[in-house]
Amino acid sequence: MFWGFNNYSNGWCGIAVRPRSCITKFIVIAAITIVLALTVESVSAFATVNVVLSEQAKAKLKKNGKNPSKVQKRLNDDFNRGLKELGKKHPGAKALFDSGQTIRIICAKSKEAKKLGINVGLSPAETHGDFDKKGKPRKGGQTIIAIKCGKFGRFGLDKPFFDIDPNSTAFRLLIHELLHATDKDRRHPPDDLDLYSSFVADFLKAIEAAKKAEKKSEKDQKNEQANSSTGSNRTSSTSAFTDTPFAITTGGQVGRLKRSRVSFLRTELGGIVVNSEFARISRNEQIAGLNFTAQVNLDPRPIMGKQVGLSPYFGVNNNYAESDVYIPNLSAMGNQLGILGVEGPTGPLGGGLITGAGFGDLTNGQYMEHYRETSFFFGLKGKISLDDILEEGIKPSLFLHGAFMYGNTREKSYFSGTTNVGTVNFRYDNLIKSDRFGLELGLKYKYPLNEDFGLYANGAVRFTHNKASGYTKLNADSLGAPFPGEYQSLSKRKFDVGGIVGAGIFADAGPLTGYAGVEGELWKVPGLQVTGTERARLEFKDRTSWTVKLGLRIDF
Repeated sequence: MFWGFNNYSNGWCGIAVRPRSCITKFIVIAAITIVLALTVESVSAFATVNVVLSEQAKAKLKKNGKNPSKVQKRLNDDFNRGLKELGKKHPGAKALFDSGQTIRIICAKSKEAKKLGINVGLSPAETHGDFDKKGKPRKGGQTIIAIKCGKFGRFGLDKPFFDIDPNSTAFRLLIHELLHATDKDRRHPPDDLDLYSSFVADFLKAIEAAKKAEKKSEKDQKNEQANSSTGSNRTSSTSAFTDTPFAITTGGQVGRLKRSRVSFLRTELGGIVVNSEFARISRNEQIAGLNFTAQVNLDPRPIMGKQVGLSPYFGVNNNYAESDVYIPNLSAMGNQLGILGVEGPTGPLGGGLITGAGFGDLTNGQYMEHYRETSFFFGLKGKISLDDILEEGIKPSLFLHGAFMYGNTREKSYFSGTTNVGTVNFRYDNLIKSDRFGLELGLKYKYPLNEDFGLYANGAVRFTHNKASGYTKLNADSLGAPFPGEYQSLSKRKFDVGGIVGAGIFADAGPLTGYAGVEGELWKVPGLQVTGTERARLEFKDRTSWTVKLGLRIDF
């Protein structure tokens, strides 16, 4: 073997050749062999893509507490899985996989993107492909995908960029961009966007199929039995809880609450009523409260041709208000003062008490009230996906909700006073409670001004059945001698239609979304009616409020 180097006449290089010539030929043949080997190796190396994150993209991820190395590894592994598996039936995916290109992900506002002439605009990402003369992915080339790193850093791969579209995760957006890299002609327009939606769906299925094949292989070889037993339960990014998080929203509101006025007195002269609402109390008071909502966003599903993300949610809203009105002296203008009975003409006071003319001025009048309202909601929100949101920029978003609701109110108050010469002292004590059962249907409209900030408007209508109950009682005395007391129980039912309107601003900061806005509510609450000519009763009257709301949403 190789003895020819030592035998000039019968050597390895041939008959009667000189050593230098033999060595030269050997070097040439060896070089050709090495080149062929490298060619085979390069072809083998091209049969995979290499995903690389730019330093700026890595920095954005790291700043938001994410591991850039894990993100890059996942993209590299899953892109290769998807392209290889999908390439069995999709020529474009096979061409990109076989090209062995580097998929470089950069920030949309980077100098590198500007140098390449990439202008993302309102779209979340854009692709700069690398193609050969036939318009196919160039062997060993480099495709650049520019993505909005602000959102990429905050939301990572699996949280949606846009509330309206649970599918707008960076992972899906990047798969969408891969289709652009498979062929120079893959652009929209003229391509229909359904082509890209189908590609993303097929790519995700391909990833899942590849993972299952890997798990099966691991099982068969018994190399990673523990991992395969748990890993077989892993789901793709289309599963129920992978892409969209559990979220809670908490906040508060403060504003003004207006309800029906109340009156317990009247003035008259000679049996003729002069003022039927003497010393009436106009209830326009400050209101303040807290609210809380928890929701879980489920797997998007097709409904009437649209992908809709459904989110069961539970919410609580609580408000509180109080009144304290003091009337030191209010002239009856020489008329008689009527202190109205709560049991009407058939009560022990025969409809009430009345002073003499000139003795009807009210002194030391006082009205105090504590009011509370609480509402509970359990319902479903529907986030409607827009097919063209990926390429045509950030669009106004619309989502709907429906909820069963239960609410209650509690109003406890008293009104007291004295006639001008202290001859009659009186006090009304009142308690009114109500329970509401019904349905709320509403919508929310969001208009992003940029990727971090925008405007919103919301509205809802409520259909409720109201059941109110309570009591009112009157106690009075004259110079220490008590009059018979009166007591009247109260009850009332009513079907009501109410509404809510609001508007404000929102701002995103990673897993946190803050909002501030104004909201108005209109519905009916029970109010006390005391006339003296009949038993005291309840009537449902308008309850109107305008509040400033501040809140914070946290995604987990």
